Amino acid sequence: MNINLVKKITIGSLAGGLIGYLVLHPAFLIIDDYYFHGDFKLLEIFLSSFSIFHIQMVVFFIIFGMVNGFLYGFFNYRVRFLIEKTRIISITDELTQISNRRHFMNELEKEIERAKRFSRNLSLLILDIDKFKYYNDTYGHIFGDKVLQSVARSLTETIRKIDFVARYGGDEFVIIMPETEKTMANIFAERVQKKFSENFFENKKIPLKLKISLSIGIASFPNDVKTADDLIHHADTALYRAKEEKRRQGEFLITI
Repeated sequence: MNINLVKKITIGSLAGGLIGYLVLHPAFLIIDDYYFHGDFKLLEIFLSSFSIFHIQMVVFFIIFGMVNGFLYGFFNYRVRFLIEKTRIISITDELTQISNRRHFMNELEKEIERAKRFSRNLSLLILDIDKFKYYNDTYGHIFGDKVLQSVARSLTETIRKIDFVARYGGDEFVIIMPETEKTMANIFAERVQKKFSENFFENKKIPLKLKISLSIGIASFPNDVKTADDLIHHADTALYRAKEEKRRQGEFLITI
């Protein structure tokens, strides 16, 4: 639990217990005296609250208040912790531990609205692992999962702090690039492809070094489209064209 939270709970409980006793205890004495005797003397009742017995009661109320305050704070903290944990799980892809498609769609809508409001550029990249089926069929799905995790980790390390990366589904990833026009998005895409082309993917269980390549489709707001759905469709179409171009040029050979 956060130390500051503990301090606040302890101090608040201490004050609450003390104030609660000084207010509620005399009030109960007044009610009790009036009920049995028909009248009461406020000053005498208040002063009687400071006898040894009542000081012990003060300590009891303070401790009782602190314990209740601590328990309330702890359970409140746990509830908020579990709610936040559930929220994170709901927006995170289980395999790659980056954002999932649902979270991506929400973020894209928000970024589109922000770009409209401030008249800014926004680019979307859809990335697909070339010949991913080959890795799964040849080396098994566990190895394929390792490839996906490696790509997700590499993309997370490559993007800027303001960018947003997510797994779109299967072997496809998406990157939202706020404040970025298409020219700059293309430069970034070339850097990503170069990074993957210069590195081999290794797995201890398989005595081979595999080179992973990506195909990337790019679309920009507001130059290409005006809505989030159209932006995705435009980038997806660009991705398809990139893959077709690679097939025509024979660039889909697996490098081992």
